Amino acid sequence: MHRVSYASDALPGITGKIELSVNKYGLRGPEVDLKQIRHKILCVGGSTTESLYVTDQKTWPWILQDKLNEKLSDSVFVGNAGRSGHFTLNHEFMLKNYPLVDEFDWVVLLVGINDMGRLLRSDYQELKKRVAKDTMEAKYAYKSSPYYDRMMVNVILSFGKIEAQETQVIQDPEGKWYDQMREIRRKALLHNEVTDIPAGLDPAIEQYKRDLLRIIEFCREKKIKILLVTQPTMYGAGLTESQKSMLWENIDEKHAYSSEVLGVIIDRYNDALLELCKENGVPVIDLARMLPKDISVFYDDCHFNISGSKKVADVLSDYFVSNLK
Repeated sequence: MHRVSYASDALPGITGKIELSVNKYGLRGPEVDLKQIRHKILCVGGSTTESLYVTDQKTWPWILQDKLNEKLSDSVFVGNAGRSGHFTLNHEFMLKNYPLVDEFDWVVLLVGINDMGRLLRSDYQELKKRVAKDTMEAKYAYKSSPYYDRMMVNVILSFGKIEAQETQVIQDPEGKWYDQMREIRRKALLHNEVTDIPAGLDPAIEQYKRDLLRIIEFCREKKIKILLVTQPTMYGAGLTESQKSMLWENIDEKHAYSSEVLGVIIDRYNDALLELCKENGVPVIDLARMLPKDISVFYDDCHFNISGSKKVADVLSDYFVSNLK
């Protein structure tokens, strides 16, 4: 697949043409022959891994690949298996069913934001029933693309103007859906700004840890090394009005959590991931506490802009330079 769109003023830190390419392995990344590559890393996560609005070569997995090839003077492929909306159950299903997973030496798992979303929307059990279909539609639709069925998230389909062709999609070039979602949040906050921690946080955290542990155990069984990464966001106390205006998370049109409460919740998910890794001897990078909460990193609640993608890749490249042999 090859999709082309163009950045808008709704996406701070992203400019110009945005190309999104999916290679013959069904991953976002350049065309390579895996048999000729020495080090193979599979990046798994939701939209913050997929990097939908960042052009191919400026996404953090692609930059990571380029940095490692340069620093190690060796052949490295970093495949991007991120997909918008996916949470730990999708990641587990994909890893267990993607036919090329055994080709990879490493899995990098950037996770947390969409598991938090399951709590906020109380839809974990509902989405659990749809995991197979939502994760691997392409397995049944396009044999040449074993992972991706399409690259467009539902919310963009709902709000954006889309013109699709066989080889190219021009998607929401004005970024209108972001403006609309931010306006929905603004009105929801005026109607009812929720400042209480949602009921069910503790059991949701325990479920999150159990789901992550199954992924860790699967990778160990496959003898694939795994690196977990906490999810950075804009959420938290002390945001400026300008920073708050970039957020669009809401419960519905009449209810939205404050940025302070959202910060507390995502911190709990990130802390749970850190705790699990410590208990099980799994390498982890606490990226959430390494990046600033501003437009040098994000264009909205949690998605990395071009500068943010480079910062993420810088952190990960330092780790892999020390750990790839």
